[in-house]
Amino acid sequence: MVARTQRQELMIVRIFSDYLCPWCYVAAVRLHHLQEEYQERITMQWRSFLLFREDAHKGWNGYVAAHWHKAQEAEPTLTFTPWRGGTYPTTTLPVHIAGKAVSRQGLFNAFHLEAMRAFFSLNQNLEDPVVLRQVAVNVGADVERFDQDIADPELKELVWREFTTGVERDRVTAIPTLFAGERRVIEGALSLDRYRQLFEAVLAEAE
Repeated sequence: MVARTQRQELMIVRIFSDYLCPWCYVAAVRLHHLQEEYQERITMQWRSFLLFREDAHKGWNGYVAAHWHKAQEAEPTLTFTPWRGGTYPTTTLPVHIAGKAVSRQGLFNAFHLEAMRAFFSLNQNLEDPVVLRQVAVNVGADVERFDQDIADPELKELVWREFTTGVERDRVTAIPTLFAGERRVIEGALSLDRYRQLFEAVLAEAE
């Protein structure tokens, strides 16, 4: 029984995700919920993947609007507000770095969801350092420490390393992409039940 518990605790779920991806927002809400449900049985590791390199994601356009609408239909508990803000972000590198900074305070999960809410619901530019700082405040981060950590060049290097590893080693071509137990690859946002089925299957294999 002890050995079984240890194997279950060693199951790692890696998710490649970006803050501008509406399906990543849908997946994030469901997966953060499941992290609370499974507790120590699984460890979720969120990996940075930058969408700005793709022309279709440069600015608010019909392609982006259609996916926001579909994501809203898929997850009615969330709010996707058609972009009425000012400048649309051209890169998510700053918010990925900010996420790594708050993770040093154990607040990544809260920051992750709050930053996506700020973007998709409130139309706030996640490239703006003022917005990122406010998101950190909203989730209860120590702001002085946040300001120090976000300036740490190691965090930028970490974001780029995760991104390039996803592209070059893991061959990630679409997000969200989820690796469970290193052997199963799932693209797109699944329902809670389908995520549960996947996790239970991988955990059962470890017995």
